[in-house]
Amino acid sequence: MLHTAGEGALAHPAGQPEVGGRRIAPWAAIVPAAVGGLGATAFWAPVLLSWFGVGGSAGFSGGGWEVLARVCNAPGMLWGPLVLVLTYVCYVRRC
Repeated sequence: MLHTAGEGALAHPAGQPEVGGRRIAPWAAIVPAAVGGLGATAFWAPVLLSWFGVGGSAGFSGGGWEVLARVCNAPGMLWGPLVLVLTYVCYVRRC
């Protein structure tokens, strides 16, 4: 049997997660993930806005330091939107 990406035999074990003998609702994961994704996006938004000159900005002694700071901060700024995308995929597949 062929599986699409991420749907191997280990992805769907025989025993489904249960609490008190009942299946866990998808909303128990979707709601906290959406709140966390929005929170991470809001946390990093001022950094992204400062790149475009909105609000305060850190002063760098050289262009290389500014590039290094942007490269190091980019994964953090992508975290919230990526969590939101994965949350939406979970919502579409499970609900």
